[in-house]
Amino acid sequence: MFACLKLPVIITVVVAVTLAAGLAPAGAAPLLKPGDTVALVVKGEEDISRFYILDDEGRMDFGEMGQLKVAGLSVEQARQAVITFLSRYIRQPDVQFTLAKPKGYRITITGDVKSPGTVEAVTDVSIRDILAFAGGALPTADLSQVTLVRGGEFTRVNLSELMASPDPSKDIILQDGDQVNVPSRVIGEFTFLGAVKSVGTYPLLRGTKVLDALKMAGGVEEGARVETIRVVRPGQDEVTVNLTALLAGRVEENVVILPGDTLVASSDQMAPTSYSIIGGVYKPGRYELKQKLTWTEALATAGGFNPNARQDKVVLIRKQADGKYQSIPLDFGKSLEGTEDPELFVQDGDVLNVPEKTPRQRSPILEWLPIIGPLLYIL
Repeated sequence: MFACLKLPVIITVVVAVTLAAGLAPAGAAPLLKPGDTVALVVKGEEDISRFYILDDEGRMDFGEMGQLKVAGLSVEQARQAVITFLSRYIRQPDVQFTLAKPKGYRITITGDVKSPGTVEAVTDVSIRDILAFAGGALPTADLSQVTLVRGGEFTRVNLSELMASPDPSKDIILQDGDQVNVPSRVIGEFTFLGAVKSVGTYPLLRGTKVLDALKMAGGVEEGARVETIRVVRPGQDEVTVNLTALLAGRVEENVVILPGDTLVASSDQMAPTSYSIIGGVYKPGRYELKQKLTWTEALATAGGFNPNARQDKVVLIRKQADGKYQSIPLDFGKSLEGTEDPELFVQDGDVLNVPEKTPRQRSPILEWLPIIGPLLYIL
């Protein structure tokens, strides 16, 4: 008789694995769902004492006796439903009913998380919990704009607000096939030139302002006195920021940086002539211009190209007499072949920008924006 089945062994194993995985029901007892395996033991009834896999409608199939839908019920509610159902055929049935093996359901999480991918769970997982399965959010994640995709419909979730709320009823229990995307605050790049410690191109986070950008560039160069920062925007009039007034508390000077902006910190003090090299070289940075150098010789002072350098896409950025900046395209290969003049000499304030073949940051699934480290703010 099936009453002697060693079902408790199977149940114990499932419970142990569930607890070890840290998967706990959110709130009430978990409800049965299609695909779950349940174990039924009816005393004295070998033919129906066995394992049942709930069909797509969440039903148990009792053959000629018919079918019983138990999906959406707790284990105890399902046991009572089975007793009622069998009472039509069996007098006072003695029923043992257990959930032997929950059907795992798959949830995909992408975007600015440490370990994007697909999670398989056997108990309820809330959208608040899903970050833990992905190793947590990255510092660049925008938790206020998380997207839940379910059955082709998109729902915007403010996960920051949800996680701060003590009310569990506001949480969302995830379902099989759900996709959760955590977007990045990175929206592009900006370049900082002039009298800053680290000229170069930087990832741009949504909401970055002039002081944030200055912090990323290491601050004003030692010994320089910078009173204004020019924000040059492609196809638009440039914006002049009064840095002195901004540091004195005039917050309206702290303008938001847009993708593609070039910031120029101008110093009114004489400094040693210098040039800067950014991008795909081994030693990017600022170099003192002590002697006459061609652009190829200047590249050599920065250790030469790294493996990701686009040697045919070098750009020399040079300030003109009218204060505007000129971009001069250069091709290292052509200069070696003699088809391009290699005798272009570097001038004071020049910037050699060497683009790279691949982004420096790791990109998550669905081509969400690159990942970077945390952005520090100037108070």
